Amino acid sequence: MTSAFHTLASKIPDSLTSVKDSRVSGFESRPSHSMAGKKETILIFCSHPDDAILGMGGTIAKYAKQGKQIIHTVFSCDSKHQWLLKKIYKPEDITQECVRASKALGISKTIFFDINDIALSKEIKKPWVHEKMLSLIKRYKPKQIYTHVTGEMRFKNHRNVHDAVLQAVHTVQYTGDILLFPLWSLDFRQKPMPKLVVDISQTIGQKFSVLQHFQSQKSSLLQLAPVVFCRNWKSALGTGFKYAEVFYKEQ
Repeated sequence: MTSAFHTLASKIPDSLTSVKDSRVSGFESRPSHSMAGKKETILIFCSHPDDAILGMGGTIAKYAKQGKQIIHTVFSCDSKHQWLLKKIYKPEDITQECVRASKALGISKTIFFDINDIALSKEIKKPWVHEKMLSLIKRYKPKQIYTHVTGEMRFKNHRNVHDAVLQAVHTVQYTGDILLFPLWSLDFRQKPMPKLVVDISQTIGQKFSVLQHFQSQKSSLLQLAPVVFCRNWKSALGTGFKYAEVFYKEQ
């Protein structure tokens, strides 16, 4: 898989840039530049470790280069049997994969809720999860919050995380932008939504390069990465960009 992603990433010009915090665990890099001035913060809520990189990795790398603080929250890191490698990956293995990828992408902090993926639809409704989400929003005061679109029909836990985020922002009366990214698909039955298009022409190579860290996801990434690459190309059509990521604004 490493050679496949290097082949994909090598087709695009790029320069690399450069995550330990916890039931919630996490990892933090040394702050870049001076922390005297208040950094603009981006808060990301995702179901799985590789979701943010696939959905908005180019944007994350771009924001990191701009000096923004990026907080990445992952709800589930389950064990996974990788049949291509005949290997079983434990939750701690997958957590470390995510940490390495986060460091390579420039993420400031990655926080893990450590919820079993099968139990997520029930666990995410428990008070401790809601309270932790509230505390993160209050602590970091993000200018923007990113999460999954509602229409990921194949992945109910993407919708569960989306719904939990909306409940949390409603509770704290959050006034910033809530931006949604598609992974597999977008439910076109929903009403049209305003879009944010981000030019990732200079960071798309970095996005696909860091996917090599997710050996536990090898079989699914070999299918999904080319789809995401094509979407990033298609999203840029008519914009003057070479590659782009699109986000839908929750209203």
